Amino acid sequence: MTIIRHVWPNTHHQAIGDNLLIGVGKRFQSVLREPDTLGRLGGDEFAVVLPKATRDSALMVAGKLQAALQEPIEIDHNSFSIAASMGIAVFPDHGDDPSTLLKGADVAMYVAKRNRDEFSVYDPALDNHKPNRLELLRDLRLAIQQNEIGVAFQPKLDLRTQAIVGVEALARWTHPERGIIPPYEFIPVLEHTGLIKPFTLQILEKSIKYCKDCQDKGYALSVAVNLSMHNLRDENLAVQITQLLKKYRLRQEFLILEITESAIMHDPERSLEVLSRLNDMGVNLSIDDFGTGYSSLSYLKRLPVKQLKIDRSFVSDMMTDKDDAMIVRSTIDLAHNLGLDTVAEGVEKDEVLTRLKEMKCDLAQGYLISRPLSSDDFMNYLDTGEWSVRNTRTKRTGSSY
Repeated sequence: MTIIRHVWPNTHHQAIGDNLLIGVGKRFQSVLREPDTLGRLGGDEFAVVLPKATRDSALMVAGKLQAALQEPIEIDHNSFSIAASMGIAVFPDHGDDPSTLLKGADVAMYVAKRNRDEFSVYDPALDNHKPNRLELLRDLRLAIQQNEIGVAFQPKLDLRTQAIVGVEALARWTHPERGIIPPYEFIPVLEHTGLIKPFTLQILEKSIKYCKDCQDKGYALSVAVNLSMHNLRDENLAVQITQLLKKYRLRQEFLILEITESAIMHDPERSLEVLSRLNDMGVNLSIDDFGTGYSSLSYLKRLPVKQLKIDRSFVSDMMTDKDDAMIVRSTIDLAHNLGLDTVAEGVEKDEVLTRLKEMKCDLAQGYLISRPLSSDDFMNYLDTGEWSVRNTRTKRTGSSY
């Protein structure tokens, strides 16, 4: 048995997407023979089962499937060009049961997608997934489909006014069997696959909605959401964000998108193009974990960002490590000279907060101010917390942070 998996980009409009799925299914079916089996796994993914197929015959079928997509599909007098990434796993070389073969095809498909190849045959040497990571991928896909990924909120304190002015949205996932799965375990799995895009869209929607809920209760807060390098390749991102802001009637300046240096420098020119488009929309942009990447100052000044976040690794030891203290001070001075605000992450001690104020750091975030809180707990925190909160009647100075 040979399993071939396919995936291609989603479309904006649901009806068009459904018709495209039907059209692609018909194209695939037209090149298959008995007893080959074609099935849709969900979303934009299909699987083809080829009983008794060899590696060579599977490659031949994959070529036919790709050829079937060469001509555009016509829907409502519009032409749509479709591209597919295909992964191939062969019995018994890559597994002796359907589940193992499907996992192998899954890995091969994402290798093809990452390398922008039409198809790829499973190679154990390229499989960076341990068995539990593959199970995690399956469960993550289901959790995203069922909208089960939650969001926690960690406040940002404005050191100039001593008021909470914003929050960072942090993804939280409670697995039905394994309990809480930390982001450092499941985010890399998402980034390795096409799931990072629907995942990010869900986090954006929940964060934007919650931010508007806070504002409706009188709290004038911004919300920050993290993007990965894969999001910066998504041509639909700006349109989708615009739609979400309109849906929940949140003013665009209250949304902050945080991007790491490494994500930006993975494809600098493409990143600049996407970030410029988002900036033109009025969305605020922030460089996360600043100081841990390798961006050049000449490139930094070209980026349309409004904020630098100083990585917690420098902030946490700045009272005992002179080098860290110098890096923090230099980053604050650099940012201010470029007209940018600064946020210090990982603030856990009073003396660190006091020192950051002396250094003219603009905002602070960390356990001293608050741990990340659930939506209900965060609302209670705003109502009863020790810090004041910028409200909708407070005159703003132009910053949404």
